[in-house]
Amino acid sequence: MRIPATCVTDAPLYAGLIGPGGLLASTTLPLSKGAMVVEVVARPIDLPYGAFARLVRDRIDPMWGAQDADPEGYWVFADEVERLGQPTEIEDLISSAFKPDSASHRVARAIYDEPQHGTCGRPLGRTLDTLAELAGSDPDFDDFYADDEDGDGDGETDGSAPVNDVAAIADAVKQTPSAPSSEPTNVTPIPPTQPPAAPAQPQSAPPQAIPKGNTLMQFTIDKGPFLSALKRVVALAAKKSAIPILECVLLDVSDTVLALSASDMAVDVRVTMPISIGAQPGRLAVPGAALATAIDALPDGAQITLEAVGATADGVRLRILCGKTRFHLPTRYAEDFPVFAPADGAEMTIPASALKQAIDRVVGTMCTDDTKPNLMGMAVHALPEGVRVVTSNVKALSRADLNVSTGAENFVALFGNRDGFPGVLIPSASVAALRRLLDVVGDEIEARLVIGQRRATFDLFPFSFGTTLSAVAFAPYERVISHALGIANKRMTIPRGDFLASIRRVRSMADDKDRALALTITAEGVRVETAERGSADAVDVLETDTGFTFGSASIGFSSKYLVPAVEALNASSLSCEMGSPDAPTFWRAAQEEDINAAEHLIVVMPYRLSKAEG
Repeated sequence: MRIPATCVTDAPLYAGLIGPGGLLASTTLPLSKGAMVVEVVARPIDLPYGAFARLVRDRIDPMWGAQDADPEGYWVFADEVERLGQPTEIEDLISSAFKPDSASHRVARAIYDEPQHGTCGRPLGRTLDTLAELAGSDPDFDDFYADDEDGDGDGETDGSAPVNDVAAIADAVKQTPSAPSSEPTNVTPIPPTQPPAAPAQPQSAPPQAIPKGNTLMQFTIDKGPFLSALKRVVALAAKKSAIPILECVLLDVSDTVLALSASDMAVDVRVTMPISIGAQPGRLAVPGAALATAIDALPDGAQITLEAVGATADGVRLRILCGKTRFHLPTRYAEDFPVFAPADGAEMTIPASALKQAIDRVVGTMCTDDTKPNLMGMAVHALPEGVRVVTSNVKALSRADLNVSTGAENFVALFGNRDGFPGVLIPSASVAALRRLLDVVGDEIEARLVIGQRRATFDLFPFSFGTTLSAVAFAPYERVISHALGIANKRMTIPRGDFLASIRRVRSMADDKDRALALTITAEGVRVETAERGSADAVDVLETDTGFTFGSASIGFSSKYLVPAVEALNASSLSCEMGSPDAPTFWRAAQEEDINAAEHLIVVMPYRLSKAEG
């Protein structure tokens, strides 16, 4: 028996089967009830998509992890089920049928384990359809199982063995008196078990039914734009995954539009593009890397035809036609591809150029250390005066205002008064993927953002990008800034270009490019030198009016953090506030007098110099 994807109450069981590294191999767990012992085997291919997948995706988003049952996952599961198109019926099934000790639980397991076309089992969609047939066609379905006094799920009280065969269960249900009801139109009835038929005379085989989710799609498109869009989508698909469908790209064809989709469960992307008139609508899931390799191998400027062929019970293949070249690729069920609901939250519109600029200003200090989950990403902060993005890697912090066209008040209203950090944290990997898409779409479009409690979506025509948000709050950075500002009593002003060239020259001579730099600041200029004596040393003196009125001061910085900070500040002249040699320093454009209101602020922690170095 395999673990079904249909029971909300299976979440603790999944959590017990997996460890910190995720479920990478088959795991057997004996379950006992009275004298009956059942061996439950879980394999990566059996894992459902949606809520329970979060329990095993710690390699993608460590914030969800695999150490507990994740109560919030139940809400996500409900969202996933609603998107199957039967919200009312499924809600009834979740609330009444799927109890861990009920006979309907056994029905769900038996249906899910019923072999079909030689595959390893039925996915979630087909299981729910069959349960809907059993529950929906007979109003006395629950009453039948309510008569089961011995608790074995067979509807009898004589202690006989439980029924585990789907057809037998269906027959038992049909024998129970029921009120007339119309047959559901969205499900496939379970065929009754038939005795073996006598040998018949040979006759032509009837045409095989097309598997659910695979359709005979066909379309023609130019290689250039198709390959460009395909590569962008494939970049987000998993290269190697315990869930094979995540290695696929979903092709969704309508009469004149092709949509390409990919996901690794943490982020998802979709791009639409026009195709030639006369296409045959349909959907297929195709291995993304293999499809991109095949298209890339075809002549430049060629027109390509893609069509589904060989629709049998075992599936279909994708045929790629270009001149006299023919490729064939395997496919997977399109219905198994993960589906994500639109984010439900605050909607904003932002110029793509402004969003790109904000990310570029803070990405240099974004944390990528898995041991610091509350810093691992870009925080979107709701303030009374607007929206701000923040990143920090402990040694440095960047803060930049986000120039929102419309809807900033929606975000502030939703998150401004919440407990803890007033905003959300977008994971580092999602920020990097979003930044790459912004380069593709250009600076002229308006980006539409919808940010909810657990998910955010970005409409960047023709791309749609979605990401799961981190489940932890960003660190309380404002308290750090407020405390450090209280002791920052010295200020210098310096030309950005000359200063950046000076620290780059000194760093270039260091054996270690992360080597510390020692700055000696006076009113007449800044002396930059390597802080640690090695096989190669460097000294550079920048003569300029710094406006420093505190005599001479020495302070050290790691070049790993100082150089990116100066590079990110786009101003002709920079201002730096500092206090003691070990207190945080504040860097910003010189024309911004108020640090608290600065449009772009970078905080850099100094490097402690020894007495000899100082």
